[in-house]
Amino acid sequence: LVDPVDTWPVTGISSIEHPDLPELKTSIALSTLVKLDVNFVNWMKNISSYQKLIRVTAYVHRFINAWLLKFVRASQKFRSQKKGPLTVSELRISSNTLFKLVQRTYFFKNDVSNATSIINQHFINLSPFFDKHDVLRVGGRLKLSNLPESHKHPVLIPHESHLACLIVDHFHRIHLHPGPGLLQALIQMHFWIPSLRSLVKKRTFLCMKCYRLSATPDNPYMADLPESRFKTGRAFIHVGVDYAGPVLIRESLRRKAALSKAYLCLFVCLSTKALHLECVSSLTTEGFMAAFDRFASRRGLPAKVFSDCGTNFKGAANSLKELRTWFNDSATQNKLMDKMTNLNIEWLFNPPHAPHFGGLWEAGVKSVKSLLNKVMGETPLSFEELSTLFTKIEAILNSRPLCPMSASPDDLSYLCPAHFLVGDNLLAVPAYHHLEDPDNRLSRWQLVQKMQQHFWKRWHQEYLCFLQQRKKWVNQSPPLAEGDLVIIKDDNIPMMSWPMARITELQPSRDGIVRVVNIRTADSSFVRPVHKIIPLWPLKTPAFEN
Repeated sequence: LVDPVDTWPVTGISSIEHPDLPELKTSIALSTLVKLDVNFVNWMKNISSYQKLIRVTAYVHRFINAWLLKFVRASQKFRSQKKGPLTVSELRISSNTLFKLVQRTYFFKNDVSNATSIINQHFINLSPFFDKHDVLRVGGRLKLSNLPESHKHPVLIPHESHLACLIVDHFHRIHLHPGPGLLQALIQMHFWIPSLRSLVKKRTFLCMKCYRLSATPDNPYMADLPESRFKTGRAFIHVGVDYAGPVLIRESLRRKAALSKAYLCLFVCLSTKALHLECVSSLTTEGFMAAFDRFASRRGLPAKVFSDCGTNFKGAANSLKELRTWFNDSATQNKLMDKMTNLNIEWLFNPPHAPHFGGLWEAGVKSVKSLLNKVMGETPLSFEELSTLFTKIEAILNSRPLCPMSASPDDLSYLCPAHFLVGDNLLAVPAYHHLEDPDNRLSRWQLVQKMQQHFWKRWHQEYLCFLQQRKKWVNQSPPLAEGDLVIIKDDNIPMMSWPMARITELQPSRDGIVRVVNIRTADSSFVRPVHKIIPLWPLKTPAFEN
C-alpha cells in the first residue's frame, strides 16, 4: 500500500457460466460511490471535556506516528513512544493541532491563502500573528510587559466553535465555579475569544451546580379571587380555619403551677375578613370540634370551610412537629370530614406545601401573633386569661379598617369587619339609647336593616374596588409540560440536597394556568404547587442538547 495506486495488483473477476446447473442462482451486486464532505471539526462535538479532547487528540497523534513509523522502520527510540502515559510535549502538540484546525475552519474556511485579508478585515485591532507552530495569536500592545507569554499573546479562538465552549466549561470547573467577571479574566490569560462575555453567561447558565444555587421557583400569574370572597349575606358563611401555637399556660393560679400547652384556633370570614379566635387545650379532634361548636353557636354554621393541608405546618421546630403530625394524620382528617358532612358543611383542603393558597388566614395568624407577643411576652397565663386575651385581640382586629381611610376631615367613620357583626366598631363608645323615645318616631327594625344595607353598600363600593389590583405575580411564567425535570424546594434541607423529580400530571386552574402539579421522585409521588418546584430550564435549551 506504500507504493502508488497504479502499481497495485489488479485481480480480475470472471463470471461462472453454467446454465445447466439448477442449483446456481444469478446474483447482481450493485455499488454506489458517495463523495463525503467531512468536516473535521464536527467530531469534537462528541466530547464534552476540554482535557479529554486534548488527550484524545494526543492519542490519535501517537497512533498515527506509530503507524507511520512502523512502515518506515524507524529506530527503537521512537517505537517506545507507543506505550506509557502521555508526555507534556504530546499534550502541547495536540493542543496546537486543535487550535490550528479550529482557526482554519472558522476563520479562513479551510483556505489559508486569504488569511491576511481576513485578519485585516476582522482582527486588525488585535494585531494577530502566526507563531512558530502556525497558531494564530493576539499581538496586542503588551510585548514589552513582564507578563507570561500566554498572557501577552493569547490564542485566538472563534466563539462559535465547540472548542470555545469546552474552554469556558473547563475554566469554570477547575476554578470552583466563579462569577462571569472573574471567569472572563481567567480565560483571557490564555485565550482571546470574541464575544466572550455572552459566551460565559450562556455556559454558566448551563452549569447545573450554579443553576441549583441561584435558581428560584417560578411564580405563576396570580389567580382571580374565588367566589367565596364576594358572597354577601351574613358573616362567616365561608370561613378559613388555621391553627397556631403552642402557647405555654399555667394549669392553676398557684405560684409553682405546672405549665402546659394551648393552641390558637382561628376562623376568618372570607368575605368580610372578620376573625373569630378560640383557645384549644389539646391537639385532638374532640378539642377542635369543641372549638368549632363554640364558633358555630355564636357565628352560625358555615357552608364551606377552607384550610391548609397538614404538611403546611413547618416541622423544623419540635414544638410544631406535633401540630403538623396531628393535622396531617389521615384519621384526624377523616374524623373532621365525617363530622362536617353530618352538619352539611363542605370542607376543602389546599394543596400540600402551599400556604399562599390560604393567605387570608395566614395574614390573620400573623396579626394575632404580633399583638400576642407584644402583650404577653414570655409570661405564662392561665387558660381563662389566655381566652380573655384572645377575645380582646379579636375585638381589636375586627375593628381594623378594611380599606385605606379617606383623607377628608369630614369622613369620621371607616368600614371594618365589626360593622357586619354588631353594626358598629367594637371599640367605639356606646351610642345614646332610645328606650325613652316614642315608638312613632322611628322603626327600630327598619333602622337596623338600613344600617346593615348601608354597610354592605360601602363594602361593595369601597372594599371590593380595593381588591382589584394584583400586588405581585403579575408576569406569565414559562409553561410547564409533563415529563419536565424539576427540583423540589425544601426549606428544611440544604439547597444542594434538594431532590429531583419529574412532572407526571398538570392541574390547570379555572383560567387555564397551571399552579399545582403532580410529581414523581425515585421512591414516591405527591402533589406540589408550582411555587415549590424549580424547573431545570437549561436542560431544554438547544445548547445543552447539543
